[in-house]
Amino acid sequence: MTYKRMTAADRRHIHRWRQEGDGQREIARRLGRAASSISRELSRNIGSRGYRPKQAHKQAQRRALRPGPRRFTDEVRAEVELRLKKGWTPELISGRARLEGGAMVCKESIYQHIYCDAKAGG
Repeated sequence: MTYKRMTAADRRHIHRWRQEGDGQREIARRLGRAASSISRELSRNIGSRGYRPKQAHKQAQRRALRPGPRRFTDEVRAEVELRLKKGWTPELISGRARLEGGAMVCKESIYQHIYCDAKAGG
């Protein structure tokens, strides 16, 4: 099965079927998902008043935002571009930043920067 996020409708189905007494495996079969996905959904989102689909969906959306500081700042971008012009690979740039204790950025972020820059005509 391929990964896809739970929708609000999926959560309403889970709630209704749990009230009807269906087990996690039966709910998973009906939704075409793994039983572990249903188990994880329930364990993450059961509160003191039980599983509530609207509340569960809001919590999931909040968790999906992944707030945090941006690591690919202007200074890091300038350093990356300088080293790319010198012929360094993204793997080397990322590894050297780790060794030097500087602001670290993963090679995938550098590749994304390269692709976006190329798309923009750079």
